[in-house]
Amino acid sequence: MELIEYRNIKQYIQIQTLPTNPRDKQRIKSKSKYFKIENNLLYKIDRRKKTRGKLLRVLQKHEVEPVLFMLYNYPLGGHLGVDIVHNKVKEIYYWPQMYDTIKDYVRSCDSCQRRGKKRNPEPLQPIPVGDPFHRVGIDIVGPLPLTPRGNKYIVVATDYMTK
Repeated sequence: MELIEYRNIKQYIQIQTLPTNPRDKQRIKSKSKYFKIENNLLYKIDRRKKTRGKLLRVLQKHEVEPVLFMLYNYPLGGHLGVDIVHNKVKEIYYWPQMYDTIKDYVRSCDSCQRRGKKRNPEPLQPIPVGDPFHRVGIDIVGPLPLTPRGNKYIVVATDYMTK
């Protein structure tokens, strides 16, 4: 959210002060009923059915990029794509044109552009499962740090039927 609009809404809620421009006065008055202040920070009252009444932290323009970095670029973020990042963000934060900002951020990610999109040329095929132990998957994990007994691999076997 732009700094001026953020301040105007915050001032109106705290001390009932409106901007001098008549058009801005009406806009701030009508918008402010959906906002609340806690710990000197502006929050938007969520109006979606599932999360009605939940407070969403309103981010100013300069706060958006660090939040997107943490949810998208940071090692635990995982470069998950526009919709997934948007769904994560909208549960905690709010700013105008949130989806468009996230879409632009994801599209401009340098490492994603270098790697390209993951492409599945063929649709996945289900594996037929019969009786228990009819089909078993085996995988080898490692090398891992050496154990006292000199082992550095783990063999993992999974029965497709019973898991």
